Amino acid sequence: GRANGRAAPSQARTTTGPTLPRPAAPRPAELPVELPVEPAAVPVGTGTGEQR
Repeated sequence: GRANGRAAPSQARTTTGPTLPRPAAPRPAELPVELPVEPAAVPVGTGTGEQR
């Protein structure tokens, strides 16, 4: 319990600080780009995506 209490405040500051905001921005930008590309190539190619 003591270790968690001390580690919580330090981790919370690092996660909400420059760690989350930076990686969170590039991730969402990459997801939307990959989503439209995969579904369009799957049905046109073989259609394995539809079976799955």
